[in-house]
Amino acid sequence: MRLAAALVPDDDPLTLDPSLGEHLNMKKMILGCALALGLTTTSCLGPNNAWENLHTWNRTVTDSKWANEAIFLGLTILPVYSLFYLGDIIIFNSIEFWGGDNPIEPSRKM
Repeated sequence: MRLAAALVPDDDPLTLDPSLGEHLNMKKMILGCALALGLTTTSCLGPNNAWENLHTWNRTVTDSKWANEAIFLGLTILPVYSLFYLGDIIIFNSIEFWGGDNPIEPSRKM
């Protein structure tokens, strides 16, 4: 007990007012929730050209639907589809929103 008392200075605000620590924890929790909400609910709707190009390529890479499915599963397990979608959302759609032109050209529609 003496060791703990020696580590905390006498003028520590948390020892003078224990509710201050709870107040700071509540502020941190509210700030964390606000940041998480702001980062996960932003809406940058765009054409997602990179993801669509990958998807179009995957549908037409072979004549066999089973081979295309195997390639799709491989590209999903290795996070290729996820990385393309994340790149679209964060980089390419943002460039199009702020600059007017998407650097990825859309694929031919089937």
